[in-house]
Formats: sequence, C-alpha cells, structure tokens
Amino acid sequence: MRYNNIRKVLFAILLLLILIPLHSHSAEPFIVRVIYFKPTNAPPQPDGLTDLIEEVQIFYANEMKRHGYGFKTFQFERDENDDIVIHTINGNHNAGHYIAPKTSVKVEEELPFEFSDRNIKSGDNIHIVIVGGLDLINNSVLGVGWPIVRWQSGGRAYVAGNRLSVSLTAHELGHAFGLYHTDVPNSLMGPGSEILLDYEAAWLDKHHYFNDIHIRNDIPTFSTYIGAIVPDRWTVRYRFTTSSKSGLYYCQAINWNKNTLTIGYDELSGNTDTAVVDVSRRFISDGDSVSFLIMDVHGNFISHNINPISVPENDPTRDPNEIVNKNPDPNQETDQDEEEIDKDIDPCPHCMPNDEEMLENSDLGLQPQNKLTTQWAKLKSGR
Repeated sequence: MRYNNIRKVLFAILLLLILIPLHSHSAEPFIVRVIYFKPTNAPPQPDGLTDLIEEVQIFYANEMKRHGYGFKTFQFERDENDDIVIHTINGNHNAGHYIAPKTSVKVEEELPFEFSDRNIKSGDNIHIVIVGGLDLINNSVLGVGWPIVRWQSGGRAYVAGNRLSVSLTAHELGHAFGLYHTDVPNSLMGPGSEILLDYEAAWLDKHHYFNDIHIRNDIPTFSTYIGAIVPDRWTVRYRFTTSSKSGLYYCQAINWNKNTLTIGYDELSGNTDTAVVDVSRRFISDGDSVSFLIMDVHGNFISHNINPISVPENDPTRDPNEIVNKNPDPNQETDQDEEEIDKDIDPCPHCMPNDEEMLENSDLGLQPQNKLTTQWAKLKSGR
C-alpha cells in the first residue's frame, strides 16, 4: 500500500514537470523584433545599433520605475546567447525608391512573409524596421508607428536609418504600444525626448508587452456614448459607458484632427464603468474626429471613434450638468479596424518647417494599417 502511494506521488511530480514547460510555452512571448532593411546602395548595419536599441529598452524601464511601477520594460527578440537579434533584409531597389511617398508600404511589400502584415501571426509582434540609407520617410518625417488593436497586440514602427537616435526609436515604439502625441515640451511623445507622462506609464503598466500576459478571452466594449457637459468655461467633459468581463482599467481620448493628440484620459474600474474625460477647449473643435481607446486589466484594448464629435458652446446661462449631444448617431459602432476616415490633419503647435505641407498630403485614417506620423522627429534627431 505504501509502495502504491509513493508511486502515485512520483507520477504526480513527473506529470507536473511535464505540464509546467508545456504551459509556459503554450503562447509565444510578446517581443519586439528588429529589422534592418538595406536598400541596394545603403551601408551595412550601423555600428552600435544593438547598444542603441538596448538604450531604448532601458529608457522605458527607468521611466516606469520613476513612476512607481518598478523596473519593467518590453523585451527584444534575443538568441541563445541572450544577444538581441537584428534581422537584415536586403531590398530590391536603391534608397531613392523607398523615400518616395508611402515608404513603409513599399518596404512592407519586400519583407519576408514571416515579418509581413500579410502574416496573421505577425500581428502579435511589434516590428521596428530601420530603413538604411534614408534621411526621411514619406518625404517629410523621420519615422512612423502604429498599433494593432482588438484581438491582436502588435504594431509597426519605421525609422529612417540615417537619422537613428534613441529618442526617435523610443517615440515610434511608443506609437506601436498605443501612445499618441502630446503637447508637453520635454516628453517623449511630444516635441522632446526626456520623460514619459503619468498617464503614458499607467497605460504601459498593463500593456501586453510590459507584462507578457496572454489572457485574451475578452476585449472591452464601448457601450453607450452619453454626450458632453460643460463644467466650466475652459473644459468640455465627455462621458460614455464601457464594459469588460475581465475588468476595466484605463482609457485615452485621441483627437485625429489635432495631430493625433492625446486630449484626455480616465481611470476605469469594475466590469462596467462610466468614463469621464475632461478635455481642454484648446485641444478640440466642433466636428473633430475623436477616438476613445479602452484597455482592460489584462492589457487588451480597443478604439472607438466618434466622428464628428460635438463641442458645446460656452454658454454661461446653461446648466453645467446639462448633457449636450449633437452627434447624429451616438451609438454607431465605428471601431478603429472597421472604418477608415479621410481627412486633413491640422498642423501641431510645434511643427517644423514643411510639416504643414506633409500634413495636407497625409492619408491618416483609423485603420490599424495606417500610420501615426511623427511631426517632432526632426527635433528628436538632433539635426
């Protein structure tokens, strides 16, 4: 009898030893993969590239620690020696071919299927593509980046290889993580390079890439757009209800007509909550297109667009709690990966010369495949 008990215990231990590695490898880790795309006349992989991208990783870790979240950061793809893997892909044309409009589209066409957006599985990776031999992307900017939302958690970032810098690379990766522009002068996502803001660090604290959490049996839902009230003459307060079986965490409001600017945010909790987003009047105009990004406690997030959004007039005789809702169909679903909106993007307050011309020719939309252009990239390049 005692022998049988010992045998059962040993069998249970053996089974546990087998199941643990199977469970730990049941999902691929969320990693950032680095690609050096080399046009025919571009130089080889730049010296110090590995050091530069490791500095990007450390920058995020230091900023997360400064905000009280611990020394946490994302992971780059590494080999068996723990060295960062940089995939060199040889292009079919010289650099001039890729500097024309839609640089990322032309490069994407030549990427192997493994890295391409044609590969469904690649949607759970963030790919940062450094295009050698280029000073500019799309003729006017030094980098572009964009996230993939809903059931996938990856993104893309493209950087002009001749203007490579830590802050530029970190900025474009920020877009791939779901961060947008800000007007704060010394911030990474604004016209500076030094810090992450409070709400950005909070967003990253639950992001898949900063936790490697693979619980994705649910995504948040935008339930009902309630409308706007005017709590004071400087502010418009937007409210909407949202839900998630996993538990709600955070939301951001992004104005696509103001240089894809983050104009407000709110902490969420519970399985159902009412988001309250205060927006300064200087960041929004009647008729703008605004997206609300909603994240749950496991890092899954969606984007819901209100286009056009209404901005109530500053009427001192109006009850500050009166809900104003002029939008034609407030419950219409226009999630980011279901509708594309063509529009011109207003120049940002810190744009460099030629940015306005670039913005007028922009084809930004609300598809995950479309890009968030970096208007402040020239500042970040140090040139």
